[in-house]
Amino acid sequence: MDLGSVNSVRRAAEEMQSWNDVMIDVLINNAGVMACPYDTTEDGLESQWGVGHAGHFLLTNLLLKSDKISRGGRIVNISSDLHDVGDVRFEDPGFKVGY
Repeated sequence: MDLGSVNSVRRAAEEMQSWNDVMIDVLINNAGVMACPYDTTEDGLESQWGVGHAGHFLLTNLLLKSDKISRGGRIVNISSDLHDVGDVRFEDPGFKVGY
């Protein structure tokens, strides 16, 4: 699954939903890119945001909506502590200014 592609995430979720004999007890979201040149996902999101956050968010919500995650199941999101390095750019979430 390419977390930088909405289509890829949707296909992966559909495949997981088709596993009739499998329920997810624990979903661990742990993927990202870091310290790379500015780039965007195929959907136009800044790549670090798209891969590290938006892709996981979409996958998790698709699985929750389809009841693929067991009742009482756990969702674990892993991130780094680099959020301490700078501020959130609410006015420029795509990091288009000053890069």
